[in-house]
Amino acid sequence: MLEEYKSFLSTLTRLSREEEEALWKQYKEEGLLEARKSIIEHYQPLVFREAMKYGLQEAVTLDLIQEGTVGLMESVERFRPSLGVVVLDNGLPGLQK
Repeated sequence: MLEEYKSFLSTLTRLSREEEEALWKQYKEEGLLEARKSIIEHYQPLVFREAMKYGLQEAVTLDLIQEGTVGLMESVERFRPSLGVVVLDNGLPGLQK
């Protein structure tokens, strides 16, 4: 399962600042759920890096990735683009509990 997740991560492309800002606008101002999905996917490699830091068994690492993704989703909901703060400055609560 972890290999499948790594394979998924390898398909992601890095967004430019302009692309990311456009996605935030589409989601927060227009309610476009596809933009929300793209934002969450954009930050998945960070969740992966954080989960891999601990060198735990695969099942535990997958649990950390799941918790981190939930925390990321919560951060996306709380984020206010007008403040000019990157979403991750809100933290990944799922990995920091």
